[in-house]
Amino acid sequence: MLIIGTHLLEIIGWSYVCVALKVFPTNPQTFYFAGEMYTTVGYGDWNLAEKWKILPIIISFSGIFAVSMSGAAMYSMMGALINRPSSKNNPSA
Repeated sequence: MLIIGTHLLEIIGWSYVCVALKVFPTNPQTFYFAGEMYTTVGYGDWNLAEKWKILPIIISFSGIFAVSMSGAAMYSMMGALINRPSSKNNPSA
């Protein structure tokens, strides 16, 4: 749940960046745009001004990187949990 919340906070952060840069006229549009780009869904229904054409690429790379880091952390935690010695099999514990 913490990982999902962290990703949601990052999408909200990108929404605030888009609001500060005045990319879209309304705030719900910015949240939808940031969420779509962060998750790399790519519906293609955005027509950005020429100066903002790089923004979706930056948001998408940050989303891919964050999700891959979360996946690696979860994989590591599950590996540590599975390989942990149990007290039933180890009488010295």
